[in-house]
Amino acid sequence: MHKAKLAAALEIHAFNRDIDDINDRINEKAVAVSTDDLGKDLAGVQALQRKQEEVERDMTALQAQLEVELLFTNELFLVLGKAIHHVHQITKKVV
Repeated sequence: MHKAKLAAALEIHAFNRDIDDINDRINEKAVAVSTDDLGKDLAGVQALQRKQEEVERDMTALQAQLEVELLFTNELFLVLGKAIHHVHQITKKVV
């Protein structure tokens, strides 16, 4: 029983860490694209377009990671019982 509780706590800790990491990376990308700079010349505009494309690729990857975490959340709901409320609250922060 003690090992099961310890394993569950480890699962929750890993989940929290992963969600925090995804959230931090999303916030970094939001800051990267929140600019009023429209480019002063063709080279500047092209650089901004490349930056936007890079952010879109990164956000697609983050979305895939988030979807994996959400699937994992469903598994946690089934396994952990009492910790459901905590996991749900953490999930709501990101989604």
